[in-house]
Amino acid sequence: MNMLKRTGPQRLLSNLVVAVSIVIVGLVAVAASIVMALLLPFNTALAATNADAIGADAARHLLGRIGFSTAEAEIAKLASLSRIEAAQKVVRPVDAVAMLPSPAWVDEAPVTPKSLQMGGRELQETYRKINNERTMELRDW
Repeated sequence: MNMLKRTGPQRLLSNLVVAVSIVIVGLVAVAASIVMALLLPFNTALAATNADAIGADAARHLLGRIGFSTAEAEIAKLASLSRIEAAQKVVRPVDAVAMLPSPAWVDEAPVTPKSLQMGGRELQETYRKINNERTMELRDW
């Protein structure tokens, strides 16, 4: 007996579920559009306030929240910026090149767990020691 074969009422119910799902997705999309249209004036007001400088207190708060130094010089650099500019300044990508070259083994292919299992206890212990040494080397790097 084929369990996947649907009878007339089952097929009708399945089609009805699909149709209702499509309608619900459409309604959600319309609702999202309406909410965005209603919030647009607030977004415009927010954009206008972002043009204002954040000040020393907000700059100190931002630097403290992200774990950066709250030195007065750093605060002064951000205080005159807008919120968006300040956020972009602290999260911008760093273009600097590492001062120390990475360890030579960084480009080696990793050892797979399967090869470790097949290699036996001695290989696993050797790999664990090497891995610990490399961890310490990366910390120093």
